Amino acid sequence: MKLLQAARIGSPVLIASLFVLIFFYADLDKIGRAFAGIRWTWALWVPVLNVVNTFVEGLRLSVILLPLTGSLHVRSAFNSTLVGIIGNVMLPLRFGDGARAYYIARNEKIGLSRSFSALTLDRAADFLLFFAMMALTAILHPFPSYVTKMGLIAAAIFAAFAAAILLLIRVEGKIGNERAGRIRRRVAEETGKFV
Repeated sequence: MKLLQAARIGSPVLIASLFVLIFFYADLDKIGRAFAGIRWTWALWVPVLNVVNTFVEGLRLSVILLPLTGSLHVRSAFNSTLVGIIGNVMLPLRFGDGARAYYIARNEKIGLSRSFSALTLDRAADFLLFFAMMALTAILHPFPSYVTKMGLIAAAIFAAFAAAILLLIRVEGKIGNERAGRIRRRVAEETGKFV
């Protein structure tokens, strides 16, 4: 419990210290010129659109979780999406996605491996939508060669992950037979939950 209390006190202090450090090294004249050029009518819509986007992501996640939970829990999925966004901003190496999986597992009372599998499907939906939008944009407005190259690399990485998941589905039943050791059976059990 003392660790949790220390984290509650230490987190705001750390965040305030980082803001002071950033403010100390910031070029205030340049920031002022940048703010002077903002169209405030557009800037005021950005947080509204961001919340709507987060709600849509939460709704999509609640639909993905429906077979595991038995009912739509949009509020819980929305909150988990916020946890993931904030965690990715504040934590290194996209640990916010891990925090999001933990939040879902705890609140929906499902296993962590099932939570990760739901988030994997959610990310797959993100990638598929991204590639569809990129393809439509490329038809209407051709990209520079370096953008096309990066898009193809991203598509190849996505295809490799999809192939790895399909391979996992095929071998999942074979790795946990009766003769397998305890660790191997445990890996097979968690893999089965993920699949």
